[in-house]
Amino acid sequence: MEFLGRFGLLIAAGCLFWLARRLHTKGRSKIQKNTAFVLSFLAGLALMGTFVGGWMSNLTAASPSLAAAFFLVAVGGTVVDLWTDKQADKFAFHAALLIPLAIAIGIGQMSNLGDELQRNGEQITAEIEQAGN
Repeated sequence: MEFLGRFGLLIAAGCLFWLARRLHTKGRSKIQKNTAFVLSFLAGLALMGTFVGGWMSNLTAASPSLAAAFFLVAVGGTVVDLWTDKQADKFAFHAALLIPLAIAIGIGQMSNLGDELQRNGEQITAEIEQAGN
């Protein structure tokens, strides 16, 4: 039964993204493009419950830096794109599909990335202190 539920989510994600893409490419107004952005985000939420969400979480668990970079590029680029002209252009539209995955995976790995950066900073500080002596 779990397989059918995940398969149903995959079909729903595909249909939502198809509808969003059609609306985004055919639409000329800001409202149509922003509606397509929201539909793409909903497709990303549905995609998160499928095998793609599990695959991405396994992939990024191996590398917290990859997860953090994925999060920063997807969310940061979308914020900048929406901020500049108040409309979802191509980048924001396509990134909206990945934002739910980026948030779920990237935020969970941010603490690991912070620990890694702190360790590297301490190591660099120790090497500089040794070079100064």
